[in-house]
Amino acid sequence: MGDVPYWAVFLRFGRPVRAVLPGLYWKWWPIERVFLVYTGIYTMHFEVIDAHSMEKDGFTTQPLKLYLTLYLRWPKPDEKYTLAGAEKEGDTLLCNAFFYLPKTLRNQTRPHVDELGKFLEGDIVGGMRRIVAHKSHKEVREDMQALEDELKEYLLSEPGTPFFSLRLPGELIDVEITRVVFPEDTQQALRKPELSRKDAEALVEEAKGRKNASEDEKVAIENLLQGYISKGVSPEWAAVMVGKTKEGEKLSLGELRDLAITLAMIKKP
Repeated sequence: MGDVPYWAVFLRFGRPVRAVLPGLYWKWWPIERVFLVYTGIYTMHFEVIDAHSMEKDGFTTQPLKLYLTLYLRWPKPDEKYTLAGAEKEGDTLLCNAFFYLPKTLRNQTRPHVDELGKFLEGDIVGGMRRIVAHKSHKEVREDMQALEDELKEYLLSEPGTPFFSLRLPGELIDVEITRVVFPEDTQQALRKPELSRKDAEALVEEAKGRKNASEDEKVAIENLLQGYISKGVSPEWAAVMVGKTKEGEKLSLGELRDLAITLAMIKKP
């Protein structure tokens, strides 16, 4: 019995007696039935609302919302696992896990991931709120890995939680915080330093651009000045002409007359 990709827990009079890999097996009907568990990873998404961090002053709290994902696998019947420092057989762990599932799940042939999520949700959400309540908003925002590790430790070690009762090895469970959301006013306050940093960087780039433009302009003016001088214009008049060119103006009639006289005197033998 048991179709790939499922493992099977054989139940006799409703109690688990063995767990097996996919294959052909005898089932003693009507006293035996089969409970199938998916061999892959169950992925469950949770939303933790109304969580509050505790700020450093010990009095101020900061509301926030977290989104997290739980990844869970069932023990493989033919593998060995370490639990509480002792080696355990996978089939024994799988039978034990079935025994502690709620009746609504035990009565199903193949437990649906949504039903499993509902069974685990209360302790996951409650555990996350409990952990966040001892953290500042800065710690929540900047060290989500620590939150994930603490939540996993809480789920596996806190008596009374479904995970503690299921006795699943830690290697079969993983938690990922995908997003932390603060109120809008808090988000704006958190963005201010980042915006200030970006503004400062923009000003630096603008200053660099002005500096480069000034250096290019200086080279262009120098070339223009030398061009006039090479044609016999005095340095003084060359400077006047370059200045007019730079400002986009034309020489006045008086300036043109004085320039013509100067050039005529230069060309006289």
